[in-house]
Amino acid sequence: MQQTDMNANFHRDGFAIAENLADQTTLKDLQAAYERMLSGATQCPTTDRKLGGLTRQIIMPHLYEPVFADNQAVDKARNIAAKIQGWGQPEFVYSMLIYKPAGHQHETPWHQDISYTAEPTAPTGMQVPNEYVLTFWLALDDVTEDMGCMEFIPGVQRQPMYEHHVCSGDPHSSERLTAIVEPGTKLNLNTRIAAPVAAGNATIHGYHTPHFTGANRSERPRRAFIFSFNHPETVTAVAKGLGLQ
Repeated sequence: MQQTDMNANFHRDGFAIAENLADQTTLKDLQAAYERMLSGATQCPTTDRKLGGLTRQIIMPHLYEPVFADNQAVDKARNIAAKIQGWGQPEFVYSMLIYKPAGHQHETPWHQDISYTAEPTAPTGMQVPNEYVLTFWLALDDVTEDMGCMEFIPGVQRQPMYEHHVCSGDPHSSERLTAIVEPGTKLNLNTRIAAPVAAGNATIHGYHTPHFTGANRSERPRRAFIFSFNHPETVTAVAKGLGLQ
């Protein structure tokens, strides 16, 4: 997919697909680091946890394995983010690994990432430009719908934040899992778009884009490396949205 197509798709739908973000060498390096973290060979006791008490999540893996911040995929993604955001220096601010082993039964429910900007959730109706935080969901395995690929509702990303609740975990913990309240009444789930991707490809979504991943019903593990870039005005926009300015 050409850059102009990614830009147009993102601004129209709230998400896009970035193909060939990681070549085979980069994939092997990331997979090896991922396995070191899963096995405990690389220890990160304060950030290896379970999202909502359900799904294994390792926060900020690049602090323990530098390859997660310094690799071809991140470099390419930064260039893509610069064009989508209209800013030449997007800031790499966040990374995480989310692991769904074969047969993992838990979904990650419909939510918007902006809901995590306050505890237990950000206030209903909060709004910042969707492109101010761009998240890349890089597949380290070929990911099918049966494995829990990313799914999106297109074209609603300019709406204010929907009402969310904490559906699992401690409401005042960073490990909490948020979800849109009654998504079937707020969203037209008939328009949902599943985004299966090959290893090395990534989905891109913004702060307001509703998204979901299903259970891993396959016999193969699903390894995802997720990282985000901020626009320089993000902190100010979020503070205004929370009524702090």
